[in-house]
Amino acid sequence: MPVRTRALATSVLSALVLAVAGLTPAQAAYSITEYPVPTAGGFPQGATLGSDGNVWFTEFNADKIAKITPAGKVTEYPIPTASSQPHEIAAGPGGNLWFTETAANQIGKITPGGKVTEYTIPTANSGPLGITAGSDNNLWFTQSSSNQIGRITTSGTVTEFGAAASQPYAIAPGPDHDLWYTQFGSLDEILKMTTAGKVVGSFLLPAANTKPLNIAPGPDGNLWFTEWNKNKIGQITTGGTISEFKVPTAASKPWGITPGSDGNMWFAETAGNKIGTISLPHLNLINIYYIPNRFFVPNEISLGNRGETVNWLNLNPGLHGIADASGMGLFGTRNRIAIGGTFSVAFSTAGSYRYDDPSHPANQGQVSVPISVQPLAGAPAAQVTWASAAPPAGFAVNVQVEQPGSATFIPWQTSVTSLSATFGPNDPLWAGPGTYQFRAQLENTGNGAASGFSAPGSISLS
Repeated sequence: MPVRTRALATSVLSALVLAVAGLTPAQAAYSITEYPVPTAGGFPQGATLGSDGNVWFTEFNADKIAKITPAGKVTEYPIPTASSQPHEIAAGPGGNLWFTETAANQIGKITPGGKVTEYTIPTANSGPLGITAGSDNNLWFTQSSSNQIGRITTSGTVTEFGAAASQPYAIAPGPDHDLWYTQFGSLDEILKMTTAGKVVGSFLLPAANTKPLNIAPGPDGNLWFTEWNKNKIGQITTGGTISEFKVPTAASKPWGITPGSDGNMWFAETAGNKIGTISLPHLNLINIYYIPNRFFVPNEISLGNRGETVNWLNLNPGLHGIADASGMGLFGTRNRIAIGGTFSVAFSTAGSYRYDDPSHPANQGQVSVPISVQPLAGAPAAQVTWASAAPPAGFAVNVQVEQPGSATFIPWQTSVTSLSATFGPNDPLWAGPGTYQFRAQLENTGNGAASGFSAPGSISLS
């Protein structure tokens, strides 16, 4: 599993802005724009994408929360408590942002309009650091000084749990609905806790003095973390199996880590001044990310071949799912995904497939699957292939043809379950030499609902 690094004289914040603008990680790595923070010495630290499409970040030294638009306009909001030292920030259910106040021993909430509310943590001087949304629609945070994990509801009720850890640092949701967190203290472990507050896993890293820092879910259904003191990237399965991958640049001190829209994991190297990427085995997966409180990235995707699998990784707090939006019921009606979880569908038939989140139907996307039209050797005929596997029971395929000189598609194969057919002079719809176009759709024969038609495939026959 190769690890690559790219030298960048930039901040993680500017990379997030580029991501909001719709650029891929590869484009962001070579097209960097930096924007000054209005408050000198503000020390921007944690960052996350908000429901308003802006990047929100903490200013550790300035006691402010700020947002930056994709155009680079920064707006700052002061935190009521002085010397609060806001550390990390996360998107929460309902579009609000939640952040830790390390020195003030508080959890803060800020609305998209900039209104701040603060909640005191019961244990004094607990040292809150990392924060994330959980699958239970609450916010979860680490308490590094008191060795606890905290949970705060969206109404502000705080509950604390023993973390069985030494200086818990970062926390992230796993695809198993549990919370996974790192510890930066005397032990070198990755731990997990249920949303009931019970520690159900403690996994020792292979080497001592590793100092695991940040952790994030990956599109492969595992958790990925940085090993700050060992110059490695770690992977842990939900069963606790750990693999490690060495960063090429020596003593690079890897810190933050996140999945990229290319299906790989991306990480920041604080001492190496680089951004690194670790290539995951994609197993023919096409990855789509469900971004916090907002949208799918990318929300329209064209597969290269029939039979490829689309994999959705949910990074969005709250109740979310993936469902067939056409009414066919091809891949269910809800398919709820926990934050940090994945959902996969193999698309075997040519067509245009709309999907949405049944809990938030305005969040939509589309998967396009191609039809194949290939010439037959030694004959003025074509092999038209519309599927890589027979449709499920209760489904059939409709294929249309556009004849030379026409601008209208007409039915050619109707309600078939075959994968392909030959078109040529012996076909009833043969209209002589010229360019023919073909397109296909999948239909539920029980209720008549269907996918959209695929993009046309054309061929010139003489």
